[in-house]
Amino acid sequence: MKGESMNDKLANRPQTISIQTLTEAKEYAEIIANSGLVPDSYAGKPDKVFAAIQLGAELGLAPLQSVQNIAVIGGRPSVWGDALLALIQSHPLCEDVIEELDENKMIARCTVLRKGRKPVIRTFSKEDAELAGLWKGRGGKPSPWQTYPKRMLQMRARGFACRDSFADALRGLSSAEEVQDYIDVEVKASDVTTRRAAPAPEPREPTNPAPAEPEAAQFWPADTYQFWKGEGKKLTEGSVQFLKHYAKAVSQSIEDGGPYEKEHLDA
Repeated sequence: MKGESMNDKLANRPQTISIQTLTEAKEYAEIIANSGLVPDSYAGKPDKVFAAIQLGAELGLAPLQSVQNIAVIGGRPSVWGDALLALIQSHPLCEDVIEELDENKMIARCTVLRKGRKPVIRTFSKEDAELAGLWKGRGGKPSPWQTYPKRMLQMRARGFACRDSFADALRGLSSAEEVQDYIDVEVKASDVTTRRAAPAPEPREPTNPAPAEPEAAQFWPADTYQFWKGEGKKLTEGSVQFLKHYAKAVSQSIEDGGPYEKEHLDA
């Protein structure tokens, strides 16, 4: 078109395939999942791709942008920091996002200007990261906070400022970098808790369980019963005579074809 600017051409260019039905959405998700153009977490998983596309649509992301920039970490969806910044900068009420870093003090600062509101300023420092347990590595390996400290500080300050100023645009989602740190710290804490408070082993069945108490034990003399339980050291002469009588009563009960009763002991 004559006189049309480059921006007009870009604005009129189709941005994505139009999907009208649930069936078309499922087919589209299947194609993307098997395209080889998605992160490994989405590869071959059309259901997950479908959910990411739907969530991305609510945020204003195109389908492929959704699967590239929405991360599910520990079952919690989040947005990678660069996509989060893009969402805020493209918002009609965003005036500017200013990011600064004091390399001497290792403090990142992010200022978000939203029309009609006061500037939102958030900072994050090396000291904050250390207090949160983020700076140390695991298993002898350095953490991203040690290898890319400036970038990590920048992302954390950005995430806080953008969430606090444009919670409506982000629909409550956090930056993936932030959620990743939370999950990592939770794993570290659970490891320590497991080591300190390991569950007690279940009691084992005794190898030689005590025999069941005889049915007629309630009629035994006290010292006889204690001896049978292993609590008495010796039997009196009377108890010895009783046990002989008890054995005879049991034999008589068996001959009578029934359980031994008190009358057998009284016989």
